[in-house]
Amino acid sequence: MKHIHYTIEGILGVAIVVLFAMQCTKEERGVGTPLEEGIDPHGSKVLPVAFVNVDSLLENYHYARDLSDIQMRNHENARLNLSRKMQELEEDATDFQRKVSNNVFLSRERAHQEEQRILRKQQDIEALRERTTAELIAEQERMSKTLRDTIVSQLRVYNKEKRFQLILSNTNGDNILLSEGVENITGEIISLLNANYTPSVSTVGGGY
Repeated sequence: MKHIHYTIEGILGVAIVVLFAMQCTKEERGVGTPLEEGIDPHGSKVLPVAFVNVDSLLENYHYARDLSDIQMRNHENARLNLSRKMQELEEDATDFQRKVSNNVFLSRERAHQEEQRILRKQQDIEALRERTTAELIAEQERMSKTLRDTIVSQLRVYNKEKRFQLILSNTNGDNILLSEGVENITGEIISLLNANYTPSVSTVGGGY
């Protein structure tokens, strides 16, 4: 969960900072038309602001958990595949050394051919390692973008009725030092997201 967890936190940013909320509201009410502001007990105007706890969202949003499970399985499969190929290479190298020591090869040319085959196999494994790493990184970025876009699109729908001017993200309570008048909508967003999520055979990019 941690790989995709940290990536999503980075992509959602220190803020989900849904500045789009202000833009969407301007489009609906007309540019320059202000939102209604609340009034605190002292009679001061209060800007309608809310926050979402990203850690709680990622832990409880079913789609995020499914994506994390898929990613962990892919990482494990890639690791096992590379480990198997490395083991085969080591066995070939050991067998080659044994044959050289016992003068099994009929000629130096045949020994050289076998040595080159093993070297090519090693190069192929290194290339596979690099390719696999790049593919896993690209997959993680793709998953993160899919998850981010899904969350933001649901927030847009949510905010049509709630009409917050700003929705911030909060990680483990570290980013908001004082929250008087700031509404925690984490539970509502998690419930909305899970209610609209339908698991599919291929979770990546699907379910909606």
